Amino acid sequence: MSFRVMSLLIMTIFLLSTTDAFGQDKPKLKGEDVLAKHLASIGTPEAIAGAANRKIEGTGQARNVRTSLSTVAGGAFLASTREKHLLLLAFTTGSIAEYRGESINFDGKKIDIPFVTASSRSPLGGFIFEYPEIVRQYLLGGCLFSSWALFDTGKIGKFELQGKEKIGDIETYKMKIVPKGGSALTIKMFFDTANFRHVRTEYQRTMTAGTVRVDEGRATEERFKLIEDFSDYRQINSLFLPTTYKVTFRFETLQRNGDFEWLIKLTRFAFDPKAEPEIFSQGQNAVGASTAGVILRFPFGLRDLGIYQNVAKGSEW
Repeated sequence: MSFRVMSLLIMTIFLLSTTDAFGQDKPKLKGEDVLAKHLASIGTPEAIAGAANRKIEGTGQARNVRTSLSTVAGGAFLASTREKHLLLLAFTTGSIAEYRGESINFDGKKIDIPFVTASSRSPLGGFIFEYPEIVRQYLLGGCLFSSWALFDTGKIGKFELQGKEKIGDIETYKMKIVPKGGSALTIKMFFDTANFRHVRTEYQRTMTAGTVRVDEGRATEERFKLIEDFSDYRQINSLFLPTTYKVTFRFETLQRNGDFEWLIKLTRFAFDPKAEPEIFSQGQNAVGASTAGVILRFPFGLRDLGIYQNVAKGSEW
């Protein structure tokens, strides 16, 4: 086969790959298109607005991935409005006596992450407290929270579609996110190419260690990575939401390495278009903190009722 014929064949294959069956150029997908299709995958604008105030309940587990002996379990509770969000975990069983729970609360102005011991936050709480834009810019929790940034693109700073990437067996669109005000973190979101559902958010920071150790001519770096995974989407009333939420936090420093996981299974949902969850007005009556750990009291009572499909009305919360 001559060089000319080979060149024509390659050009023909290229043209066929970039046109549809009718010879029209395929439109190139943009970041705005992915975000719009993602919102449509959750529900209609009316359905999303009808779930402006949410309470979600389930079970939670936390573990140190590096040792099977460090695991705790208990209940999980999420609440949100368009401007507020709250994640609570209360652990009642397990091998880490000092880790009784986790509380990450943003009231639209102030972030509250209590200590879990007398003098320190958990690895998860400490990282989020160090980089508050994760919560303040409404990124944490994805579409489980009605305050999520993607429900109102005015909350997002910049976003850029960066091609495709495999997450396990799922092919995804990878989106780089730069929140308003900027961030020292590299933030990426991943959306299923088949249905545009949100699969993962990654927050990553790499920096040169304060005390530099030279190893084979290379300065040691410190790495921190927080991953949120969303799966097991189910129809809850008129919305499609994830019912499994996993958070992973890994770090490598000069002092030590860590690999921690929080797994939340969500079993009960309640929505209200007008009245916000009462927990936001109860303050410390609903969420108390002590130097021994976080004390959590749940409005739902932590009963495993399966998927509770109820769009509440006013006082029916």
